[in-house]
Amino acid sequence: MMCFFTKKLIDKDKINFYLKINLYVIIMNYSGNQIYINVISGGLAGSASLITIYPSEYLKTQRQFKYNIDKSLFEICKNTFKNQGLKGFYKGMSNLLYLNTPRAGIQFSTFEASSFFYKQYFSNKTSYLMGGLTSGFASGLFAGVPAENLKVFKIDLFNNGSNAKLNFYQLNKNFIAKHGIKSYYNGGMNGVLKESISQGTRFFLYATIMESFIKHRSKNDKIYTKKSIDGALVGGLAGGIGAIFNNPMDVVQTRLQSNYNKKYKGMFDCYKTIYRDEGIKSFYKGCLLRTVRTAPGMMMYFYTYESLNFAMQNLNVMTLS
Repeated sequence: MMCFFTKKLIDKDKINFYLKINLYVIIMNYSGNQIYINVISGGLAGSASLITIYPSEYLKTQRQFKYNIDKSLFEICKNTFKNQGLKGFYKGMSNLLYLNTPRAGIQFSTFEASSFFYKQYFSNKTSYLMGGLTSGFASGLFAGVPAENLKVFKIDLFNNGSNAKLNFYQLNKNFIAKHGIKSYYNGGMNGVLKESISQGTRFFLYATIMESFIKHRSKNDKIYTKKSIDGALVGGLAGGIGAIFNNPMDVVQTRLQSNYNKKYKGMFDCYKTIYRDEGIKSFYKGCLLRTVRTAPGMMMYFYTYESLNFAMQNLNVMTLS
């Protein structure tokens, strides 16, 4: 595709005009997958991944609450099972599912489209990183932060002995009545930052490792076609590394989302207070559990995405032919 930005001494209006034309042409001629395929396969991948790993997500969130800071993982498991049975480990999942599905759809479609756009001007690796950051920013802003706040509120209701048997509409109604609509974005800055860095790291590692893997296999098999199982293996590796890297932000996010008594004045104050009162180790509370559950979660995430994406592309080709 022709790049319009190679011309020198061009005025501001023309730059804006050419940028709009470039964006239009890139979207209309988006090679690889149609955006709707990425939205559907990405959304379903997010649902499959959430169902697979939610019990560990529940325990991780419980572990990071201030009032559970001195409890062991075994104690939390024991209390949850005693009070709620196996269903307790899925507390808050159904409501999170409503937002996690579009969240994952946004992540994949934004990454695919934005990284394709960035490749017009930057190297592949830079494009993967920037595409991942863009993906995380979009998904965090429009779905991720509200979803996480609802999840924390649901778990908090259960911990405080309140009636936690609420459907999605009732949960949102109670949430707004108790904390106000602004509370959907408690820890919003840190949440968007966390999601941007998480997705930036995850997609960068996934795309870079996958690209190297395919090149390596192509030397032996001449032309190697990526398989769904490749997505699972590479996705698990990328997810595990990313989880270790961004765990401090995850801890701060949990604290800010349950900051209803306004103990923390903001994101930076939260980092400062945790470090001062609890030490640097608290930033890695739940890290082992998060890493262990993230790896298989990301295996399911990318396996489902690659499988559905491949199937829908083939179906689309058959329909067009």
